[in-house]
Order: sequence, then structure tokens, then C-alpha cells
Amino acid sequence: MLFSGLSGNSLSLLFGIVAIGYVLFFTHARYLLFNDTLVIKYRMVRTRLVPVSEINIVETVNVALVGTSVFLVLNSGSRIFIKPRDPVAFAEQIKRITNK
Repeated sequence: MLFSGLSGNSLSLLFGIVAIGYVLFFTHARYLLFNDTLVIKYRMVRTRLVPVSEINIVETVNVALVGTSVFLVLNSGSRIFIKPRDPVAFAEQIKRITNK
């Protein structure tokens, strides 16, 4: 067994550290929109650059337990959910830049 040598407290600590790392690495913290790029900054030292020319579909959607979010579909088929402070205004800004 992989965790057979760990006590209950050590196992809880390990899972807690993994959970914190997951949240810090995958949780969006800030969005910056430029004329050619959408920058998604995460809580850790991670940034995702999305060229505006790659954005195919922009929609606002209501997600259970989260509220209104912006749903992006890229030309490659990738999907991105983002949660800016004002999702409707942010989606309109993206649509204005992408002419979609």
C-alpha cells in the first residue's frame, strides 16, 4: 500500500498540502484584457496567455453554486470558464475586441 506507513495525522497533512497546492495552481486570480491577448493570472506564479484571435465563442452562463461566469471556446476546441467581477461587462469587452 502506498500510504501504509503514514499515520492518520500525517496522511491528513499530506492531503491538505496537496489540496492547497491544487487551489493555488488552478484558481484564477486576475484577468487582463488587451487588444490582442487575454491574460489569465493564477494565484501562484502561473499565467495563461490566450490570443484574442483564438477566441471563437464568448458567452455568459449561470453556473450552479458559482453564479454568472464567462464561457470561452477557442478555435482549437478548448473551453475556458472564467469568473471576473462583472462577467457581463467583461464578456461584452471580449466580444467588442473579437467582433463576435
